[in-house]
Amino acid sequence: MVLPTDIECNGIECDIDEPRTVEVAEGLWYEYIRPPCVNHAFYNNGKSIFKLNESTDTFKQIQCGNPLRRDASTFCCIASDTNKKGRRKELFGGERTTFESAVERCSEKPEEDLQICEGFPNRSPRSDCNNETQGACDVNNIFYWISAPCSISAKVSSEGSVAIVHEPNVDGKTSESTFAHVSSDTKSFFRTDWRASDVFPDIESFLKDFDNNCGSIEGCFIDTADGNCQCEVTVEDTMAFEDDSDLSSVDNLLSIATIGAFVPDSASFVSTSIDGINKFPSEELSTNTIFEVIDNIGRTHYRKNVMSIAKLGDGSLKMRNPVTFWSLSDATNRDAEYELDATLEQYFYHPNVPPFLAQRLAQRFGISNPSPRYIKVIATAFKTGTYLSFGSNEYGCLEATVAAIILDREAQDHILDADPIQ
Repeated sequence: MVLPTDIECNGIECDIDEPRTVEVAEGLWYEYIRPPCVNHAFYNNGKSIFKLNESTDTFKQIQCGNPLRRDASTFCCIASDTNKKGRRKELFGGERTTFESAVERCSEKPEEDLQICEGFPNRSPRSDCNNETQGACDVNNIFYWISAPCSISAKVSSEGSVAIVHEPNVDGKTSESTFAHVSSDTKSFFRTDWRASDVFPDIESFLKDFDNNCGSIEGCFIDTADGNCQCEVTVEDTMAFEDDSDLSSVDNLLSIATIGAFVPDSASFVSTSIDGINKFPSEELSTNTIFEVIDNIGRTHYRKNVMSIAKLGDGSLKMRNPVTFWSLSDATNRDAEYELDATLEQYFYHPNVPPFLAQRLAQRFGISNPSPRYIKVIATAFKTGTYLSFGSNEYGCLEATVAAIILDREAQDHILDADPIQ
């Protein structure tokens, strides 16, 4: 169900960052499913987030959270209490907030003498979970914000793949107290999009003398435990394009401005000097500019005029800031479905798909050795969605594809029917 119009908040609804469920009528509840959104793997100014043991309310786990995202919930400490007693301040079970919202939540009532915790609080009273005015505790035992900083590093393998390492340092808890996939001995490596730097024009030039090159970068070192190169990471967000004259082509824009954008309802796009590229607003380019891009198969993309680059160590190694649909602090089935959909769409629209299917389908229709021209005709029908008077004019139209297979002159040629090679 998608609401046709926005509805006004009422009461406690107005104080939350994002809903989890919505009661549309008495006893009738819907889960709120936010639009697909990806997370950057690396970010600046990370804050520590911790979990409590569900049965004892004692420390269980710690890692890093992005303060700009809703990665954790609110836990406050009594400012004047040297024993660091704390209490939850969730408005409903399962609430997640940004770090700023958690700080404001703790300090909104001075008479309560609360502040965001600097370190791990001592036991929290269980009564917080049953307080009708306070809201319920999350049964899934979510993370909570604390103000202690948290460092995020990258590990680079000798093959050029990358892993994320969270390095909190709060009350003696280090990366050994995190989830395995962000601990110092993580095995969760993935490929990334390396970018040229002044020192290393490509990742191959770094890998050919891996140990020495790693040691030469300030802020990087070889971890003797696993032989990987571990580096501090700084994220730099810059404009993808400084001026309209830099917009050379649709393909170039899509390869550089890789961050998607939500389009305001009031957006009115104006054309640029490049066909297929429009922009909003009409003023000079800035980090607030949104591009409307129509690719070569008619799909419309909306991209921010922003590049997010992760610099390793002193910046001698650079990569495009990796993205994932998963939140490392709050993995959900919803995000798995979004990532699967995005993966299938990537495969479906890959430029190799039309000719690959064209050859296989032609063979299944009896042409065992289709010519390059015939394959091109079928692939074009698949991409454009039209052949003669057949098709829907949409990418992937099988009506147009099958029409091209059957009605093309190669399928109708009786000489080919007699050819034993066929």
